[in-house]
Amino acid sequence: MRSLVSLWFTPLCLATLHAQDQAIEVCGRPTSPVIAANSIGPVVLGEPVANVLAQCHGIFVAPVTSPDFPSDDTLLGLAINAGHGLLGVVYRDSTVVRIVIHDPAFHTGDSVHVGTVFARLRRSGLRVRLRHGFLWATGPGRCSPRFLLGAFDPRLVQSDTVLSPAQVPDTVPVSALWISSCHQ
Repeated sequence: MRSLVSLWFTPLCLATLHAQDQAIEVCGRPTSPVIAANSIGPVVLGEPVANVLAQCHGIFVAPVTSPDFPSDDTLLGLAINAGHGLLGVVYRDSTVVRIVIHDPAFHTGDSVHVGTVFARLRRSGLRVRLRHGFLWATGPGRCSPRFLLGAFDPRLVQSDTVLSPAQVPDTVPVSALWISSCHQ
């Protein structure tokens, strides 16, 4: 069985992109596939994790090592069956601090989803950073969502480096989307 960490940082092809108006079930509730700024259905940033546990069944808890936090014992992740794949919920001090999306059925308002190639993310002000071996892209003026990019060779640059978007090949796919608070 693969660990939750490997699932969170490996592209998953578990579903096809749904029509924008088709609801997806999250924790037994119909949920829009459009990712909100601070939530996906009943999973909301800043909420007590007890609320998520009370609403969602069929979840498991596993320790998570995150590129943003050096200690692997300060975060736990919940994998929630969203009807297609996994929706990760990361919490610290009993509060939801991040939602990790690997299901391509969920997308931003401009239809960016898991599997979207980097060429679609290119725009003025895009920030790209290699940190702890993971390549991230963040849109201009936004801290969230962050896009984890897959299939990039981290040996090309040093860790914790800001890159020019021109250094990233157009064909590199988005392997996960992260919704987190701006102070994360």
